[in-house]
Amino acid sequence: MEIEINNISKEEIELTIKEEDIAIYKLIEEIANNQKEVEFVAIKKADHLKPEFNFYMKVKTGNAKDLLLNYIEEAEKNLENILDQLEKAISKKE
Repeated sequence: MEIEINNISKEEIELTIKEEDIAIYKLIEEIANNQKEVEFVAIKKADHLKPEFNFYMKVKTGNAKDLLLNYIEEAEKNLENILDQLEKAISKKE
């Protein structure tokens, strides 16, 4: 995976992500969309044949970089919870 920072300021962050699956970023986008601090968040994939996409977030309040890092942590916690629940369900069936 390669991440390029296209733009970063207190209110905005724009990244280009190469050679990485878009799925985790869709989860982060969904988390960010549900936050009152976020004005706008989007993922743009210009060419579906290239493993590259842009992630953009603009915030109303707070620091865009710090909020993005918080949303990434929240996505990780969500995935860990799914894994825990799945393991519990599997162990009940065995």
